[in-house]
Amino acid sequence: DKADLVINALYPHQKPKKNVLVGPDFFCLRDEFLFLGNKTKKNSFNRILLTFGGVDEGNITLSVLKSISHLCIEKNLMIEVVTGPGYPHHNDLQSFISQNDKLKCDVIKKTNRISEHMLKCDIAFTSGGRTVLELASLKVPTIVICQNDRETTHTFASKKNGIINLGHRNKVSSKKIEDSLLELLENQEFVSQMQKKMSSLKL
Repeated sequence: DKADLVINALYPHQKPKKNVLVGPDFFCLRDEFLFLGNKTKKNSFNRILLTFGGVDEGNITLSVLKSISHLCIEKNLMIEVVTGPGYPHHNDLQSFISQNDKLKCDVIKKTNRISEHMLKCDIAFTSGGRTVLELASLKVPTIVICQNDRETTHTFASKKNGIINLGHRNKVSSKKIEDSLLELLENQEFVSQMQKKMSSLKL
């Protein structure tokens, strides 16, 4: 209320004000995304990215990995997990990976250029923050699971913008996670429609 100008890409405002600018039109895309070039279009999927922020308070990383591991083994898919410096669940994550020796999974504990990992992946799982807009800028088919109630208010992550949003982590079942991935793997027309919607955005 006291600011002359407010810019926030994530939060929709209920009562529009002249000094409040929200939504994807006002997203500040970092340089590492601006100069990457176009993602190569593929007709098949080989690599899945999991990245849920620097802390991942609900350990969605492990939940998703458990949910999709059988499908990824069956379809010979590579999983790349990018965690942040505050992720406290590495022991549990590594324990699960070591118990599933047929699972192809790389864990990157820290990166200064996550854009490069996004560019080489075919499908991404992430939480409902700014990462969604970064993935959309690269036209990566994305499945969102929200960490908390606040993230459920980030309305950019929606079908309207080519994003699958499964909602709050406490309300998302393993089957729903697996079914969402399977839909992308088996429905190229659906994926094309998602990417078309992302292409129309001016991020």
